[in-house]
Amino acid sequence: ISTARPAGVCRRRGKMMQELVNDVKQWQPWARWQPWALVVVLLALFLHTETLTMTSILLSFGSFTAIVHILFRLPLRKFGTAKHIYSAPEGAPVDADAVIIGAGVVGSALATALAKQGRRVIVMERSLAEPNRIVGELLQPGGVNKLHDLGLTSCLKDIGASQTSGYVVLNKGKVVSLDYPLAVEDGAFKKGERVFGVSFHHGRFVQQLRAAAAATEGVTLEQGTVTNLIKEKNEAGEMCVVGVECKTGGELRSIHAPLVISCDGHYSKFRKELVQTAPQATSSFAGIILDDVQLEEHDRGHVIIGAKNPILAYPITSTQVRVLVDIQHPMPKDMKHYMQEHVAPHLPVSIRERFEEALENKQIRSMPCSKLHPECSQMAGLVLIGDSLNMRHPLTGGGMTVGLSDAVLLRDVLAKLPTFHDQGLVQDTIHEFHRKRIAHAACINVLAQSLYRVFSEYDVSSPHFFPMMDAMRDACFGYFEAGERFVAGPIGLLSGLITSPWTLILHFCLVAVFAFGRTLRPNPNPSGLWQCMQIFWSAATLITPLMYKENVLTFISIQW
Repeated sequence: ISTARPAGVCRRRGKMMQELVNDVKQWQPWARWQPWALVVVLLALFLHTETLTMTSILLSFGSFTAIVHILFRLPLRKFGTAKHIYSAPEGAPVDADAVIIGAGVVGSALATALAKQGRRVIVMERSLAEPNRIVGELLQPGGVNKLHDLGLTSCLKDIGASQTSGYVVLNKGKVVSLDYPLAVEDGAFKKGERVFGVSFHHGRFVQQLRAAAAATEGVTLEQGTVTNLIKEKNEAGEMCVVGVECKTGGELRSIHAPLVISCDGHYSKFRKELVQTAPQATSSFAGIILDDVQLEEHDRGHVIIGAKNPILAYPITSTQVRVLVDIQHPMPKDMKHYMQEHVAPHLPVSIRERFEEALENKQIRSMPCSKLHPECSQMAGLVLIGDSLNMRHPLTGGGMTVGLSDAVLLRDVLAKLPTFHDQGLVQDTIHEFHRKRIAHAACINVLAQSLYRVFSEYDVSSPHFFPMMDAMRDACFGYFEAGERFVAGPIGLLSGLITSPWTLILHFCLVAVFAFGRTLRPNPNPSGLWQCMQIFWSAATLITPLMYKENVLTFISIQW
């Protein structure tokens, strides 16, 4: 970290920045000598140990440790160093402490949280009419906990919401039920109590959050379209965001604030200011609502694998069921025929008839299943959060849980700041936000993307094809059948209650080992060993890039 202070640099860095500097300085010498120390120790073990197996294990572990520390020192600096430490333009007009673009789930919740800290917040939403979406209808138990932290659990009332106690997974006629775990501490759930998720109509939930925000002192909720960001040069000559230009009621006006938070979702207009990568989608969800029907286990989400594409069916009220079908691009021209041929035969009998009726009478709606890995590039005065920052495949229903977790974390780190006018402290705080969000976001994101790839079938000619994925799919289902002792970890990750990347890595490896055992039994042979090698290669090729892009390896390196 450079100690030089060029002209215009804010000299008041504060206690938070000093602690960050000390942490990195303490870590860097450790990173330099640890890999070489490991090599020396492992060579000594190799010379004095007769058990080759133990030496191999230690050598593998030591090599992994060394590689993590050597290769990922640069990402650590990326997350551990503030790039902007300049003061805001002097004399800039101020209409609020923060402007939030978008009043969806995350924007509304964050506005309420900041206002409770005594901040003045203006929220601009393009349309305050009730949204009508086919996703964002299941809030995992971890998301319910975060809603409790924000004091907004009342927003789940009076919207016809339905509690979910877990999942049912169906695979080629076999069925396994997965329960959510017990609460380990008091929060939205009492310690020792079985946690639950909540499913609902997305629009009704958003309207409740907007009403709660509008009723909070310090929040101004307005309908209008933000057209541009207002940028000015600070003391050091760098461009920084000092407000927004918006169109309300046919009139153009400017709103000035030292912090602009972009929560404008999947199709974010201002993502390009900080993120170079565009969202990628190789498939879409096609959805339809079934009326006056219940699943056999109506308090559980149903995941159907073994068909051409993963299928979801879950309650959104006591008498309505949402069916979502993942369809790879390009989308079929005759959607109705596709659903009748490839989806209806795989649905549970309890909803199959209603599904066929709905195909005749209702419109099938679709939405792209996009993924966007997080980037922490920054421009002073601007923050991305929610889907504008990070997206994952909606198969596991983790989007709102990640978004609400981000809102709680951003609220907590910003609580340290008396005002948002000191760009140096604000940027340090945003770097802290990006570092700390890795744990809760990466676990859900990597799990969602990896499960989607395992549960999906691709043609051999597809660039997304992996050999032996059918073996991994069957092994994953068999792992679910092994009982709660094995399933507790994956379900804890899925529900947002466990935020340890170590747990994610452990269970992914155990599923791979489980696949090895199923392949080699009952008679190991060279063909089985070759299949195991293919499984290992496919599993590693699948999860390693995801872990890297979601900064899991950086997180591990920081912890070690």
